[in-house]
Amino acid sequence: MKELNIVTNVFSGSYLEERESENIGHENINFFMPENTKGKYLLWLNHNGTFPENYRAFSGYINLLIVSNAGTGNYEYRILAYAKECEIVPGATIPGQSLDAQLTRYRRFLARFPNATYGSKTIQDIFKDNTYQNIAEEKNTLATFYTKPENVYVPKHQNIIIKIREEDDADLKQNLGQVMRMYVEDRNDEDFENLINKIEWLPFDLEKKILPGYPKDKNYYIGDSDSKAAQNKEIYKFLEKVNL
Repeated sequence: MKELNIVTNVFSGSYLEERESENIGHENINFFMPENTKGKYLLWLNHNGTFPENYRAFSGYINLLIVSNAGTGNYEYRILAYAKECEIVPGATIPGQSLDAQLTRYRRFLARFPNATYGSKTIQDIFKDNTYQNIAEEKNTLATFYTKPENVYVPKHQNIIIKIREEDDADLKQNLGQVMRMYVEDRNDEDFENLINKIEWLPFDLEKKILPGYPKDKNYYIGDSDSKAAQNKEIYKFLEKVNL
């Protein structure tokens, strides 16, 4: 089956600072298993959760590498997680940002996952108070992909830094776009696969129902190192919202 490799940069951007930093980042769902989804793990593609119209007919799997800016200023990123064999959520390929397009995406998502919950909150309740450019967000898609939980991994060593840049010494020789996503070009597929294969991964813990390194206790994310400050701040907000 055909596969498409994508890199998404999470926990960055001015969106998270709106509403006195009370916006809940949609990317938080990438690190926690929902309930009432018939065993499916939901994932979000920054920045707006939608998928390009030119991939509307794509029928293969998506492999998603999730990174965050390492803060070095050298186009370096920390690897947070990896999800393989992802499928596109219904409606995520509907183009445009008109109110009709957004509402159609929202309804298509709910038709497929009507009762997805994290802790005490439905997925739609988690994000309903968010704003964009200080205007209340319209109803829109709530996830981009889904996969089996056993297809989601974190690196065993959590400080793996890679360079993503159109430069000879980069791990992935391609520029990560301003919209916080990168569709890996064919010429870089081998580099992507080699990168994935050389990392030692820990799979989602099916017994405990957690991704290793991402416990559901919000207090775990207080007072960690500066290198993870932005990430931990956002996860803390998410867990506080959902009462996991």
